[in-house]
Amino acid sequence: MNVSWAATDVSGRFVPQELESDISDFVERFKRLRSVGSGYVEVRRPQSDFPVVTLGFRGKSAVLHVMHDPEQILIMSGDGSLPSGGSAEVPVMGDLTEFDGQFVVTVDEGWAALLEFLRSGTLPARYDLIDP
Repeated sequence: MNVSWAATDVSGRFVPQELESDISDFVERFKRLRSVGSGYVEVRRPQSDFPVVTLGFRGKSAVLHVMHDPEQILIMSGDGSLPSGGSAEVPVMGDLTEFDGQFVVTVDEGWAALLEFLRSGTLPARYDLIDP
């Protein structure tokens, strides 16, 4: 499967140039970012501009957004790994952004949800998309 994607580099700088490649190249970039402990990726199917799924992560925490169109950005509900009222900073593009625990998932959960979305077009049923 081919995907269109953009990501931060290992230094944390967002590279907005979108690439189209086999999903394995995208997975390799994610693995490199994971090895340095922080990163941000945007991905979509190349046949259409939307939806776009983004995943920002730092340490063990991640936040996933889904853009159905340029005007609608939804955020995935958290998995309980960080309680509501707690917070985590994760990169969005190249900048650290603080999110409440109600929107934070583990990196593994965020990555699994992103891959499920690419495969099926939907998130795993246990997660809600919330209009922040």
